[in-house]
Amino acid sequence: MAYFALAQSHFRYDILCWGTALTTYISPLKVIQKRFLKVLLNKNQRYPTELLFKEAKVLDLRQLYYLNMAIEVVRDETNELSQINHIYGTRRRYPYLAPRTASVKAHRSRAYMSAKIINSLPEELRFITKPEQMKKLPKRKIISSKRVIMEEFIERDAVVVFDLWTS
Repeated sequence: MAYFALAQSHFRYDILCWGTALTTYISPLKVIQKRFLKVLLNKNQRYPTELLFKEAKVLDLRQLYYLNMAIEVVRDETNELSQINHIYGTRRRYPYLAPRTASVKAHRSRAYMSAKIINSLPEELRFITKPEQMKKLPKRKIISSKRVIMEEFIERDAVVVFDLWTS
């Protein structure tokens, strides 16, 4: 598809750096992505975005960021994630500890986001050690599931709503 050659290659360029940018900076890119897909698929301007991405079988910008961050965490051998291992049962749901931060701005850091993203994966994906496995498996699940709003995911006291991986 022309989309992968002309558009997605530009969106994926350095996405780990700009992927956590504020919505005011990401919104124009989202509009460009949607407009490009609508022109490519010959849809009218008011065609629903949900259906557009499902029909084209491509990831939106946030999903691209989540997938690339998960792949990068698996690929990174000097991973700064600290894993919590208890010898007894606790009520703690997530195995990786996100670093404590003093500001909301720090919630956009790589260390914080990687812990949140890896914790939100289901068990079978959480402990994958090869990036090739991570590249193949989740994309199919992401495409078939609903899209997620990043702002809900980043909020300080929000429950992780990263349910791209389930459905």
